Amino acid sequence: MMAVRCACLGSSVLLLVLALWTVGECGQGVPATPKISVGFLSPTFSGKEGEVAAATVRVEVPKDINLGDSNESLTFVVTSEDGEAKAGRDFEVVDVTKTLTTEDLKRIQNNRLGHTNIAVEISLTEDDYIEPSQTFTLTLEVQTTLDVEERITSATFTIEDRGSDTVKISFDQPTYTAYVSQNAPLKLLKEGRIRQDISV
Repeated sequence: MMAVRCACLGSSVLLLVLALWTVGECGQGVPATPKISVGFLSPTFSGKEGEVAAATVRVEVPKDINLGDSNESLTFVVTSEDGEAKAGRDFEVVDVTKTLTTEDLKRIQNNRLGHTNIAVEISLTEDDYIEPSQTFTLTLEVQTTLDVEERITSATFTIEDRGSDTVKISFDQPTYTAYVSQNAPLKLLKEGRIRQDISV
């Protein structure tokens, strides 16, 4: 009986070692297939009113991807969606399409960094109002038959006001002289910008 127990125990140990070896081999995993990646460089962008600002899209092409002689292209579209900031009032609507050919992708692949940054211009409207910063949303859509990893596809754009939050009202001179029964004109100076009327 003892010999049988030892034989069974020996078999169990052998099976356990074999199982651990198998798990160890499988645990290494299969290397992920490299992909072209496209996405906003950051989830947030900003600019001051009156500027032509930009949101940046990064395209990365790993060195070990074989683009071959295909005629594939990669197109991405950036559009805007109103938030506190409204298209046509605070910024010009964003609807930008960029297409990269196979040759473009090969040039990106062969440059030293293996990626390129593409600026999408955004025109911000200037007004005469003092107001808090306002935001809207940018969305990135990729259109291609290539194997692509989409990274940051939504970003918040903040429009910063150029004006000061302080409006200063003052007389144009420190003293005035007037005669009895005559109207005395007083001149006020305003510094800064404000939306509403001011009573003094």
